[in-house]
Amino acid sequence: MSVIVQAGHVNIEENCDWGLRGQTGAPGERDFTARVAAIVAGALQGNGVACVVADANANCVGTITNRDYDAFLALHCDARHRSGFAVGVGNHAEDGAAQSSARLGDCLRKAYGQSTGLADVNDLGENPNVTEYYMFNSLSQATPCALIEMGAISAPDGSYGPDELYMSTHAEDVASGIVNGLLDFLKVDYSTVTPPAGASPHYDHIPDVTPPNLSGPPPALIPSAMAQLPDALTNLGEAKKNGLALLDVDQVESLGEHRPTLVAMVNQINVAIGLLGGA
Repeated sequence: MSVIVQAGHVNIEENCDWGLRGQTGAPGERDFTARVAAIVAGALQGNGVACVVADANANCVGTITNRDYDAFLALHCDARHRSGFAVGVGNHAEDGAAQSSARLGDCLRKAYGQSTGLADVNDLGENPNVTEYYMFNSLSQATPCALIEMGAISAPDGSYGPDELYMSTHAEDVASGIVNGLLDFLKVDYSTVTPPAGASPHYDHIPDVTPPNLSGPPPALIPSAMAQLPDALTNLGEAKKNGLALLDVDQVESLGEHRPTLVAMVNQINVAIGLLGGA
């Protein structure tokens, strides 16, 4: 069995479809989808289910889209005033696995509600952003597909949403609801699953980059190299609207013996910025 879990909005600025590049999600959304996707993948694999963790650019990767999966799930969060979650599926008339997709949605609703205690607001309905979700149309017709809005992480004005505190402090419960729903759909025997925390996702569209474990210790830097970092990273340009900008590796070209250490650190920072919603 194999499942693909998509961390919604992560790296969307790099999408091959220029029309999607501006869909960066609600404040805090993609950081949270990446966090939950990593926990879900670890738990599924621990229960014998192969799991591909994809970022928002999976539609651009033939090795992902040119095959069948037992299930596809896109992880998202809402920007609204009302607390609760919602699960949606594709257009019934266009989904080659419509009945299975509907059952996948039902399994997720039941398990997620039980695990989180959040209300099912069931407000996705015929929302074309869901029924015509771009990944639904990119995957094979045999793949059952669903999308879950895990909760209201922000309000429409960008302030904290009613579910932000719960979600940020109960990511394991959120992930458990998703894992249990998927395992129920796949008819895998399980008791209540508590996914392991602390996993770091690997996005299949960037095979040569493993995102850093941001909870781990920082890379060791000798003091003299660290002292030269501020001067080396000047003239970075205008910061992105969320205050994050990619650092320029060229700025450290002339640092002599310290250059390899600083280049490695800058590259690691840039990967982290990409995960956190920067350039």
